[in-house]
Amino acid sequence: MLTTSDRHLYERLENTPFALIEWDEQFRVLRWSQRAADIFGWQPSETVGKTPWEFHFVHEEDREHVAHLIQNLTGAGEAAQISHNRNYTKFGETKHCAWYNSALSAPGGDLKSYFSLIMDETDSLKTARELELQSERLAIALSAAQMGCWDWDLSSDRVVWTGAMESIFGYDAGQFDGRFESVLIRIHPEDTEKVITLIREAVREHRDYDSEYRLLLPGGEVRWVHCHGRPAYDLDGKPIRMMGTCVETTNRKSVEEDLKTAKASAETSNQLKSAFLANMSHEIRTPLGVILGFSELLADPEIEAAERAEYMGVIARNGEHLSRLIDDILDLSKVEAGKLDVHRSSLNVKRTLEDVCSSLQAKALNKGIALCLDFVGVLPEAIRTDVVRFKQVLINLIGNAVKFTDRGEVRVLAAFEATRSLLKIRVQDSGVGISEEGQTTLFEPFAQADRTITRRFGGTGLGLALSRKIARSLSGDLTLVHSAVGRGSLFEFTLPVASVVKRSEPDQEGRAQLSAKPLKNLRILLAEDAPDNQVLMDRILRKRGATLAIASDGGEAVERALGGEFDIVLMDIQMPKVDGYEATRKLREQGFSKPIIALTAHAMKEERNRCLSAGCNDHLSKPVNPRDLVEILLKFAKTTGREVELEGPANRA
Repeated sequence: MLTTSDRHLYERLENTPFALIEWDEQFRVLRWSQRAADIFGWQPSETVGKTPWEFHFVHEEDREHVAHLIQNLTGAGEAAQISHNRNYTKFGETKHCAWYNSALSAPGGDLKSYFSLIMDETDSLKTARELELQSERLAIALSAAQMGCWDWDLSSDRVVWTGAMESIFGYDAGQFDGRFESVLIRIHPEDTEKVITLIREAVREHRDYDSEYRLLLPGGEVRWVHCHGRPAYDLDGKPIRMMGTCVETTNRKSVEEDLKTAKASAETSNQLKSAFLANMSHEIRTPLGVILGFSELLADPEIEAAERAEYMGVIARNGEHLSRLIDDILDLSKVEAGKLDVHRSSLNVKRTLEDVCSSLQAKALNKGIALCLDFVGVLPEAIRTDVVRFKQVLINLIGNAVKFTDRGEVRVLAAFEATRSLLKIRVQDSGVGISEEGQTTLFEPFAQADRTITRRFGGTGLGLALSRKIARSLSGDLTLVHSAVGRGSLFEFTLPVASVVKRSEPDQEGRAQLSAKPLKNLRILLAEDAPDNQVLMDRILRKRGATLAIASDGGEAVERALGGEFDIVLMDIQMPKVDGYEATRKLREQGFSKPIIALTAHAMKEERNRCLSAGCNDHLSKPVNPRDLVEILLKFAKTTGREVELEGPANRA
C-alpha cells in the first residue's frame, strides 16, 4: 500500500505507457491522466466525479468481475490486485487492458483513495514478446511500489517471484532456489502453522489468501510482511497454482505497537493519577475537617482553659500536617522539573539521627514497638550536605517504617565506609512488608504498593518517590534492599561524603535570644486584602511590640507607604485592583527605599525570584510561621536603624 509521500510517482508515470486513474472511497474518479484520455477517449472533465458505471466504461461481460474486484479492494481491504479486463472507449471500441489496483493511504495509515495503473493490451496481445514487455513494465511499477509478486506452482512446489520478494525474505540476488520449502524456512516458527492453515483454507474454499506474519532472517532480524494471494484451478476444479503479492509492513507494525504501548501507559498513568487524587483528597480533607471541627468547638465560651489548649494543639498539629503535605507536592514538582535547590552546610550526622528518632519515638511507643538507633564504627563528626533535605529523607524513611509496623521493632543503623567515603543509613522494620508486584512501582509518584495497605495506614504515595529523588539530588541514593509480605522491609539511604568538616555553627542554645517584645518600636505597614489574615497578622505583630497599619489593596498600600512613616512593608502579592508586584514597582519608581517583604501562598523558587525582580527585599511563604516572620523583620529592622530588644527567652517569640 503506497503512502501519500509516493505521490511523486504520478509525475514519473505520466511519461510511461501506463494510464493512471485515481478514485475516491466511493470509487468515483478523482484523477484521469492524459494517457487515460488517449486510450479511452474521455477527457478528465467528462469522467471526474463519476463511477465507471456512469460513463459506460466497463464491458458488459466483465461487469460482475470488476464489481467483485472493487468490493475486494474497498470493502475487504485487499492490499493490491492485478487483473485483465475489457473496457469500452468513448467511441464504443473494446480495449483489452491489464489493471494494477491499490489503495493510497495518508500518514498514519488512514485510507485516502485508490489508484489504478492500466496498460492497453489490445495490440500487444498479438505477440509473446509484447506480453513479456508488459510484464517487465508492470514489474517496474511494482518495484516502485516496493511490492513483490510471486507465483507458486502447487504441483511442483516451485515458486517464481520478483527481486523484491528476494529482498523482503532476506535472500541475496539469485540466492533463492525456487523451492517452497525455502519460503517456509524464513517464516517465523511461531507463525508457520498459521500461514500453512490459511493457505489450505483458501485453496479448499476457493477464496483469496490474506495473511500478515513475521519472518525470521538468519541474522536474527524479525520482519513483518503482508501477503495476498489467489488460487487458480484447472477445468476439473483441481488447484494448480497460487499467485499474489507481498509487502513488508515492519515499520507500520512498529508504529502500531508503539501506539498500543503508549495507550496502555497513558491508561495506567491516568488510573494511578485518579487513585492518587482520590487519596490526596482524603489526606487533605481529613486534617481540614479536624481543623474546622475544633475551630467550631473553640467558639464555645464555656469551655475550660485546659480543653481550649487541647483543641488549639489539635488544630496546630493538623495544620502542620497540611503544610507538610503541600510541601511534599511542591518539592516533588520541583524535583521533576529539575529545579530543586540544594543548599549545603555543615551537618552533625549523629545528632541529626538522634533528633529525628527522638521526634518519632513517641509515635513508636504509642504503637507498642521499639525504635532503636545504632552507630556502627566511627562516623564523621560533620559532613557538608543540605541539612533540610537530609532530614526530610530520614523523616520520611523512618516515619514510614514506624507507620507500617504494628509489632516488633524499627532499627536504624548508621555506618561510614571510609574506603569509599560513603555514609550508609539502613532502616529495618518488622512491619507489613511489600509484595513483589508492589516493589516494581514503589518509587513512582502517584503509585502506592498496595491499595488495601493505603486504606489501612493512609498516606499519599509521595514519600518514597520524593525521598529517592531528593537523595539523588544530593548525589546519593535510596534503595529497597529486600522486603517480604508480613516480614518487614529494609531500606538503605547512601550519601557520598566529599569532605568531612568540623561544625562551625553555634549550638541552638548559644544563639541570640529574643525578648518578649522583639519588635518594639518597629512601624510596619501590612498590605493584605483578606480580613482573616489581617486579624491574624495584627495579633502576631502587636503581641510582639510592633506598631501596625493595614492597607486592603495595592493602590492603598502605595498611598499609605508614601504618605506615612513606616520602617518595613509586608506586601501580599495576590490582591485585587493593584497586586503586590505592581504596588512594589510603583513604590520603587517613586523613591520608596524601605524594606518590602513579599507574602505569598506560592512557595516555588520562581515566585520568590519574581517578587525580588519587582523590587521586594525578601519573600515569605504562607502560612507564615511567627518565628520566621519575626526573624526576617529583625533582619531588615537593622537596615532601618531601628533599635530592637535582644534579651529574654527565645520561646516567647
